[in-house]
Amino acid sequence: MGKFDSICTSYFADSGRFADLFNFALFNGRQVIKASELAEADSVLTEKPGRSKKAVMPGSRIIDTAKLWKEQTHLVLLFSEFQNYIDYRMVIRCMRAESIAYYKQLDALQLRHKKNRDLVSGDEYLSGMRIEDKLSPIIMLVVNFSDSAWYAPRSLYELLDEGSSKLKNYISDYRINLLDYHDHTDFRGFVTDVKKIFEIFSLKNDKIKLENLTRKDSSYKDLNEDTADFIEEIANIRIPREENGGRRNMCKAIEDMKKDARAEGKAEGRAEGRAEGRAEGKAEGRAEGKAEGRAEGKAEGRAEGRAEGKAEGRAEGRAEGRAEGKAEGRAEGKAEDIITFLSDYSAVDKSLSDKIYAQKDLDILNRWLKLAARSGSIEAFVEQM
Repeated sequence: MGKFDSICTSYFADSGRFADLFNFALFNGRQVIKASELAEADSVLTEKPGRSKKAVMPGSRIIDTAKLWKEQTHLVLLFSEFQNYIDYRMVIRCMRAESIAYYKQLDALQLRHKKNRDLVSGDEYLSGMRIEDKLSPIIMLVVNFSDSAWYAPRSLYELLDEGSSKLKNYISDYRINLLDYHDHTDFRGFVTDVKKIFEIFSLKNDKIKLENLTRKDSSYKDLNEDTADFIEEIANIRIPREENGGRRNMCKAIEDMKKDARAEGKAEGRAEGRAEGRAEGKAEGRAEGKAEGRAEGKAEGRAEGRAEGKAEGRAEGRAEGRAEGKAEGRAEGKAEDIITFLSDYSAVDKSLSDKIYAQKDLDILNRWLKLAARSGSIEAFVEQM
């Protein structure tokens, strides 16, 4: 069993969560299955040699979680299978699991009758059971936790060759019960913390909606340990513990996600701004240097000679042009970094923007840049600049 299966199996071993899962998926949230009506069932299914060319090894698990439901006077087997990828074979896997489970019930019947020696007729003896013997029905639920909505076949008909459609009336179909969070927007049918898991999965790629959800529901500030661990491992969202071993706060997790995204954006912005500033500065420096070089070269050339004047003019012009261009490019790049930081707090008015761009002293701009990164607001920045 892989890590994903192990985490899901452990979390949904709880009867309340297991019942909640089935009630939402099968009964639209109606509390048909009660946690008190559930008992543990064997989730290890094995095939006997001869029933399959590739038999399951003894002790092999081919379903994730199993419960026995005492539904009034009847017993029902409930199986769940959790998926973190889209399995095109899912229909066959479910058919196989249910078939093995039914055979397992038949084996138990046959052993009981053999021990009691109560099979009388030839048909009973050959069948290993009586006509009045009944099996417990099996309901299997597939739960999709993958990033993609389920697009694989949900029925046996969908797996069959299209040419067999004319034979459909003679072919037994089989459909899987599927719970896919992509198919839902309202999870109020859940009555346990399973609701939070499905809400977070449905919004994990939309930080704004996820933030709005957790702000409206104060219970997200104090998640129980099992649910917080499940979300961390399966949804890959780190939920920090508050200081002194305190509660697990989903709201704090979203704040950290936003900070990480903002830091990444700032780093990318700085890198792009510096690259653009250098490129623009170099281009401007070359243009100015060439212009100044020509002008100075002509003036000096008249006095000292065209040959020496042109050489010296070009050299001095290029050197001065590069120096001035680089200085201006650095100043503009730092000014843009400062504006970028301040824009994270609120809109920067034109007068403040002009003042920042007008400053060419790199030492002052460096001090302003550090101040903008830690000030927390434009007002605090202006007060200390």
